[in-house]
Amino acid sequence: MGDIILPPPKRKCVTVARYVISLMSQSQNEYARVIEWTPKWSSGAPCPHIFCNEHDLFLAYCTDDYPATILVTFEGVHSHRFGIVNDEAISGHPLYSRGLKAYQAHVVENSEWITELKQIHKVHPYYSEKHWAGYKHYLLSFHDNIFEVIFNGEIRIEELNISLSEALPKIVSGLLK
Repeated sequence: MGDIILPPPKRKCVTVARYVISLMSQSQNEYARVIEWTPKWSSGAPCPHIFCNEHDLFLAYCTDDYPATILVTFEGVHSHRFGIVNDEAISGHPLYSRGLKAYQAHVVENSEWITELKQIHKVHPYYSEKHWAGYKHYLLSFHDNIFEVIFNGEIRIEELNISLSEALPKIVSGLLK
């Protein structure tokens, strides 16, 4: 038996390398800008909960004014993620040196995540760059986790003067509309 001879790498490897380098250079411009957000969540036990369907996302959290529960509706949601890091490890987050602050709401400018989603969707036969023009990337840093959302609609914030457990039926009924 002779040695196995592999063919030289195809041009695709160079394309992938350029794509990775392109994403890396774009991510250097990504930063988190703190925004005003009221009502503010509890710094100790905000108990954030997420409920979503294919179009809208409902985020519920507690304030320090018991029993107030805040219900935030994000319309036109494309993607979301929840967890990632708590306040004790936030300095390890990639955006920490670029504006990310604990217990704050942020808009992520020049979002690497949106760039990644656009790149994935470019294979669609009807892809249009214009479709992505209105998408925003928000990041909310809670005590034990971070919530991020990519959406292109409105945000509605309601203060419910009921506990989180009492708010759940309202939230679920909103999902079913």
